[in-house]
Amino acid sequence: MKTSLEELQKNGWEGIDVSLDISLYEYGLIWKFEEDESNYHFIYGIEYGDGEFIKFGHGWIDQYINPMAEWNWIEWDNVCASSGYSTKEEFLNQKLPLIISDLVNHYGYMEIFGEEYHPFEIPIDPPPPTVQEIDEMRINGNISDMINAIKEYGYKFWFEYSTYIRNTYQPGMGFDILSSVIILYHQKDGDD
Repeated sequence: MKTSLEELQKNGWEGIDVSLDISLYEYGLIWKFEEDESNYHFIYGIEYGDGEFIKFGHGWIDQYINPMAEWNWIEWDNVCASSGYSTKEEFLNQKLPLIISDLVNHYGYMEIFGEEYHPFEIPIDPPPPTVQEIDEMRINGNISDMINAIKEYGYKFWFEYSTYIRNTYQPGMGFDILSSVIILYHQKDGDD
């Protein structure tokens, strides 16, 4: 499975924490309900390193699953007690993803989802391009990409880029380059 944190956020994934990245990298479990399949798609952490999960697996669980029948070997009283519930009924009245979260915390992902044969990484969103990469876009004629990158990363980035241009090119040439970029920036917006 190839994805990124940004893509997961855009597609409505959720987790135990309000912050999806904390749910994924610290707690190691996120999910999304897939209505057309009537199931929950889970992504769970399987390898831990440098204080966070770094490798993941994924699986599906039917929304109508009977947890007590599916995992009939589980010591439900122990799970309920360690999860802060006084009765099995109270525990099983949670939403399914929360039940799964408690089961994974208690028994581990392999006991709940099985062996993961194709672990994958989910990169945190890529870092912004360097000013040198932005200037390469300009040099190579990728003006649209260059302008989009400058817009996406804001004025601080524009300041870094303009400083780079002034320090890299001859005095008059740097000003000409920056003037051209400003004109292109506004034309792209229709601000002529």
